[in-house]
Amino acid sequence: MSVASNHKDAGRTEAHRPANDGQPVRVTETTAHHTRRPKDTFPRVSVHLVPLGRDQFARDLFLMSLGSWNDWPRELGLPSEHFCLLFVGDATGVSDETLERVAEVALDAGCACLCAWGPDCVRVETSFDTECAEREGAHQTPVVLTVAHRDETLHEALEYLTEIAFPASAYADTCRSTLIAVVGNTDWEHSIRRRFGK
Repeated sequence: MSVASNHKDAGRTEAHRPANDGQPVRVTETTAHHTRRPKDTFPRVSVHLVPLGRDQFARDLFLMSLGSWNDWPRELGLPSEHFCLLFVGDATGVSDETLERVAEVALDAGCACLCAWGPDCVRVETSFDTECAEREGAHQTPVVLTVAHRDETLHEALEYLTEIAFPASAYADTCRSTLIAVVGNTDWEHSIRRRFGK
């Protein structure tokens, strides 16, 4: 199976959505190989997860705050084997190597559906697509759905995550958690807390 990119806009994928200047944006998946950051250099302990309640699909909803893209923990401590993930962060200037490494560790942790919001969020989505494509070449794995919310507000991205985003059927029984990961921006974190009354 190939990596799919879903979006609530009917009939088109994120790869073909118009940018602010009216020109179409095409995201090209690449499989360039880099020297990757070893897994044991990522934080070893679980970060603090803030419970936010449950989403539209009765998945347990959590908020996680990271200081940088390199701070993704090796252990999450979520209550289910798989989870839906929304990255809220500015990826401008972050290397492809770092984003692909984050994608690898997040997928290892059980990410079954990826949403990304913030400046250069298309590159975050592409890093997950690239990692999934490499894994498919090695063995059969269930599809991971991805979407970049490049022209939407944070509120709209949160709405999509909690009311629309759903993983492939292979994860239906094991994807019972939803995680919002905010990277390096306390204003966005506070906005999300207010959104869910926390």
